[in-house]
Amino acid sequence: MFACISGDGVGLRLPSLPSPSCAFSMDNTEPFQPGGTASTREWIQINRSDAAEYKKDLELFQASLAFVKSARTR
Repeated sequence: MFACISGDGVGLRLPSLPSPSCAFSMDNTEPFQPGGTASTREWIQINRSDAAEYKKDLELFQASLAFVKSARTR
C-alpha cells in the first residue's frame, strides 16, 4: 500500500528522509497517525481542504508509488 485516506487527509508511504523535519516543511503535512496511533517514519499525511488541491502533490504520490513498487522486488 502506498497511500490511504485517513481523517482529514491522505497518508503516503515514502522512503525514510534524512531529516524528519524535511517531510513536515509544508504547512499541510504532518506525521501520519491513523486512529491516533503513531506509524513508522516512512509515512506522512497531507491535509488539503479542497480535494482538487492534491494535484499539487502529484510528485509525492508518484514517489510513494515508486518506493512501494521497488520494495516488492527486494
